[in-house]
Amino acid sequence: MDQGTGDGQRTVDLGPSAWPGMVSRHVVDRRGRVVFRAIEQDTDGLAGLAASDARYRGRQFLQRVHPDDRPRLLAWLCITAGGARPKSGARLQVRYDHPTLGDRWLEAIAGTSPSDHREEALVFWSVLQHAPAHDIAQGTDIHQVQAQLQAAERAFGFGSYAADVATGEISQSPRYREMLGYGDDDPGLTSENWRSLIHPDDLPRVRRTFERPLGELAPVTELEYRMRHRSGAWVWVLDRLTGLDPDERGVPRRLVGIHVDITERKAKEARLVANEHRFRALFENLHHIAVQGYDRNRRVIYWNDASRELYGYSRHEAMGRRLEELIVPPAMRQAVVESVRAWIADGRPIPAGELVLQRKDGSPVPVFSSHVMQTNTQGEPELFCVDLDLSLLKAAQSRLSLTAQAFDSTAEGVVITDAKARIVSVNRAFTDITGYAEREVLGRLPAFLQRSEPRLGGRHGIGRIVAEAGWWAGDTRLRCKDGASTPVWLTVAAVADNEGTLDGYVGVFDDITDLERSLAKLDHLVHHDPITGLPNRLRLELRLTEAVARARRNQLPLTLAFLDIDRFKTINDGLGHDVGDALLAQVARRLQSLRDPTITLARVGGDDFVVMAEGLDRAAAGDFAARLCQLFQAPCQAGGRDLFVGVKIGISIFPDDGDDAPTLLRHAELAMYCAHGEAGQRVELFDAAMASDGERRLLLENGLRGALARGEFRLVYQPQVDLATNELAGVEALLRWHCAELGDVPPDAFIPIAEELGLIGEIGAWALATACGQMVAWERAGLWVPMLAVNVAPGDLQRSDFVATVLATLEQTGLAPHRLEIEVTETMIMRALPTVCANLDALRREGITVAVDDFGTGHSSLAYLNGLPLNRLKIDRSFIQRLGTAPDDFILPRAIIGLGRSLRLEVVAEGVETAAQAEFLRAEGCAVAQGYWFARPVPPEALAATLRARHLLLEPTQLTSATW
Repeated sequence: MDQGTGDGQRTVDLGPSAWPGMVSRHVVDRRGRVVFRAIEQDTDGLAGLAASDARYRGRQFLQRVHPDDRPRLLAWLCITAGGARPKSGARLQVRYDHPTLGDRWLEAIAGTSPSDHREEALVFWSVLQHAPAHDIAQGTDIHQVQAQLQAAERAFGFGSYAADVATGEISQSPRYREMLGYGDDDPGLTSENWRSLIHPDDLPRVRRTFERPLGELAPVTELEYRMRHRSGAWVWVLDRLTGLDPDERGVPRRLVGIHVDITERKAKEARLVANEHRFRALFENLHHIAVQGYDRNRRVIYWNDASRELYGYSRHEAMGRRLEELIVPPAMRQAVVESVRAWIADGRPIPAGELVLQRKDGSPVPVFSSHVMQTNTQGEPELFCVDLDLSLLKAAQSRLSLTAQAFDSTAEGVVITDAKARIVSVNRAFTDITGYAEREVLGRLPAFLQRSEPRLGGRHGIGRIVAEAGWWAGDTRLRCKDGASTPVWLTVAAVADNEGTLDGYVGVFDDITDLERSLAKLDHLVHHDPITGLPNRLRLELRLTEAVARARRNQLPLTLAFLDIDRFKTINDGLGHDVGDALLAQVARRLQSLRDPTITLARVGGDDFVVMAEGLDRAAAGDFAARLCQLFQAPCQAGGRDLFVGVKIGISIFPDDGDDAPTLLRHAELAMYCAHGEAGQRVELFDAAMASDGERRLLLENGLRGALARGEFRLVYQPQVDLATNELAGVEALLRWHCAELGDVPPDAFIPIAEELGLIGEIGAWALATACGQMVAWERAGLWVPMLAVNVAPGDLQRSDFVATVLATLEQTGLAPHRLEIEVTETMIMRALPTVCANLDALRREGITVAVDDFGTGHSSLAYLNGLPLNRLKIDRSFIQRLGTAPDDFILPRAIIGLGRSLRLEVVAEGVETAAQAEFLRAEGCAVAQGYWFARPVPPEALAATLRARHLLLEPTQLTSATW
C-alpha cells in the first residue's frame, strides 16, 4: 500500500504482508457478494486471540467489538467491499475489548488486490491497527458516530438492526424502519411482529439460518428474503448478518446485520428471466431463422430447431461443440476463431453479411449471418448468431440471371432510353413484335406503347417503382402499330455509371401469347375432369357458390342431383379400367344430351356425377330425376360391350335443404347414399332424417379405410356337424369387425360397403390367410378339424388372379387343398360370367370344395346347376328357421335336399336352432348342419377348448342339446 495524497486515504496494490497489525481477507465474487475468507495475520497480537481456526478467530474478534460499533463495522465492510469497485483506503474507528488490555480504539483500513481465481473479481483486505493517539484521547462522540452511520445508511441504501435471539427483542435503525414504511415512533414494527413480516415461504429458511451454530455460519452470512411493507407490498431485502455470543449449543444469542432493499434488482432479475423465456420461445418458433449461442470458447450453448433444419445437427449433437468444428469450412476456421477472439478482447464486432458455411454432411450452405455479443449474469460474454438460409434466394437469383440472358437474345424485344425515358434504341425483335420501325419511335416516351392507362408514369407507375427500386418486372400488354394488343413479360431496369449517376433505362419484353394460351389450357385442366371433359369438383363448387348467390338474390329455387353409377366398381375391376373410363365418358355424353343452359354438369370423383339445375323447385324435382333415370334405360356402349347400368340419385333443393354450396352438396350426397338401400334405379330427396343415416354410412366408410391395418377385424368359427355320425364335419370362418367409433358392426352392414369401396379383396385375402393358418395351428396342437369353409366376395371371383392367390395362400400356410371349401352366393353364379365359371372350375380341379351359399334365393334351374363346377349346396337359413311354423314350410328344404341328391351334391343346412329342425334334416338325408343349436360362432381359442373337452368328437346325445 502507498499513502494517498490530498485526501489522506491509502490505495492498495500489495497483499497483506505489507501491513503490520491484524489483516482479514474477504473476497468479492463475480456477482458482487462479499465473502469472508480468513484472518491472514495478527503480527502485533492486536486482537489478543489464541491461534486457532482462522474463521473462528474472526468470529471471536467480532464478538469483542463494542456492541454499538459492531453494526457500523459490518456495514463498513459491506459498503467498502460492495459495488462495482470496492472503496480502497476507506477508514473506520471502533472500540475493542482486548482480552488482557481492556477497552481500546482500533482503526480499520480498506484495501484491494487482484484475484487469480476464476470465480473471484478481486480480494478485499481489512487491516486493523491501533488508532492514532490523538483519536484515542479525544474518542468519538457516540451521537456523531450514529449520525455518520445514519448518513451512510441513507447514502448507500441500507438499514441496520440488532436482535436478541433469546428474548426476541430487536432494534432497528431509522433507515431500516423507513425501508419497511414505519416511522421512528410508529408502533407498527415491534420485536413481537418482526418475524410475522417475513414472507411465509421464506420464514423457515430465515429461521434455520438464525438457529444455526456459529461454527456453521460464515462471519458475514447473506440471505435474500421478502418482508411485508406497511403498505402491504412485499419488499425484497438482502440481509448481511453475523452472530455473536454463542450459547452452550453454539447458537448465537445476538444477531447484528444490515438490510439492503433489493426489490428493484429482483424485479429486474424477474424481467430478465421472463425476457429470456420470451426470447427463447421466440427463437424456438422462428422456423426459418437459425439461432445459435456460443460461450467465450465458441462452444454451443444454444441451438434452436431451425439450426437443426439448416445445418443438420440435432440440439444434442451440437451442444458443447465448437463453432468452427460444426459449421465453418476448413478454409475459414482460423479467420472465424480470430474474429471471435478479437470481438471478446477488443470489442471489434463481426459485421453481418453473406457467408458460405457447411452442413453436417459437408455440403455448402449460403447464409446471411448477423451476430450479437452480450454479457450474461455471470459477467461472461456470449455470442449469438442469427442465420438466414439463402439457398432459395441464390437459386432464384440464378434463375433471374438466366432469364435476363434470355431477354438479351434476339427473340426478345429490347428498348433503351436516356435518363429522361426518351427512346434512343430498339432491336429488331421490338419491330417484329410491335410493328414499329426504330425511326418511328426514337425520341418518344415508351408510354405510347401501353394499351390502357400508362403504367410507366404516375404516382404508382412503373417509372416511379424503377426510380425507387432500380428495376421492375411484370406482365403487361403492348399496343402494336396495327392496334392489336400483345401480352408481354416486361423487365425494366435503371442503368447508372460508376458514380451512380442515372444514364437511362433498359426494357426487355417477351411475347407471352403462347404462355397465356397455355395458362388458359392449364386452367381448363385444373377445373375439368380429363376423362369426361366435365367440370370437376373444384369448378362445381365455384359455380354452385355463384348459383346459390344468384338464387338467394333473385329468390329462386335451385336443385342439385348427385348421381352414382350402379355396379361401376364391378365393371371397372372385372373388365378393366379402359372399359370403366369408356363407360364414364358414355355417361357424361348422355348427361350432356340434356342441353339446357340452366343446367351445370360435373364429375366429382369415381363414378359420381352432379347435375345442378337453376330455377327448379321441389315440385319439378321428381320429373327432373325421372328424366335423368330415363337417360340410362338403354345399355351403354363401352369396350365393345353393351353394359346395362342404373343410377342412384340423391337430390337436395335450395333453400329448403341448405343455404350454402357445401351443405347442398353434402345433403345431396347423403340422399344418394340412402338411395343405395334399394335395388334398381332409385331417387331420394333429402330430408332431415337422412342426415343421421348418411353420417353413419360415412362413419362406416371412414372406419373401413384402415380397419385392416388397425387390426379391427377378427374371425370366429362356427362348427358344422355331420348329421349321420354326429361328428365334427368342419367349421365356417365368419368375419367380424369392431369399429373404434361404432363398436361391433354386423357383417351385412359393412360387407356391402367394403365391396363398393373396393376394399373387400384385401379383407378377403386376409381372412383366407388367417383362417388357413388357424387350421394348421389347430392341427399342430393335436386338434383335428376336417374342413374349413370360407366365403368369397363376388368381386374376388371375377379377378383373373383369384385362383393363383388361393393356391399361394394354401402353400404359404401348409393347408391341404381338399380341406378348404370356397362358398359363393347363388346370385353370383347366376350371372354366369366366364371368369367366375373358369375360376370355380380351376378350384375344383385343385381339390378345393366349391359350395353355393344361401341356396334357394336365386331361382336357379336344375339344368343350370348341373353345368356348374359345384360340390355342395347350402340351404338358406330363412328356409330352416320357418320349419314347423306351417305345413308347407317343409316342402322347399325337402326339395333342395332331393335336388342335391339328384345332382350328387352334398347338402348343408345353416341356421339350425332347434332339435326338431335338426331331426327333420337328419331324417330327410341332409348331410351337414350348422347353427346355434349346435354351437354359436366362437373365437379360435374357445373352439379349441371345446374340441379338447369333446375329444374332437360330438357325443350322440348332442343332437338333443343346444350346448355343443
